[in-house]
Amino acid sequence: MHGFASSKNVNWVYPTWVSELKKAGRRVIALDNRGHGDSGKLYDPRNTSSRSWPATFIALLDHLRIPRADIMGYSLDRG
Repeated sequence: MHGFASSKNVNWVYPTWVSELKKAGRRVIALDNRGHGDSGKLYDPRNTSSRSWPATFIALLDHLRIPRADIMGYSLDRG
């Protein structure tokens, strides 16, 4: 999960976290939170609130049939 007002590229790809984890044999799934980076720009606050993001991640893991995952996060204040 990337930081507030950021993106997967800024927090994970450019600083080489993704490539280093892949070199270590890990499967990496990086996504932009709703309304950030390359994601669709949804203007309904219910869809872009950080409170909806955990459900989005769980839905993605379910869709990919991943029963268990290690999740990294970066500087996200849920205020």
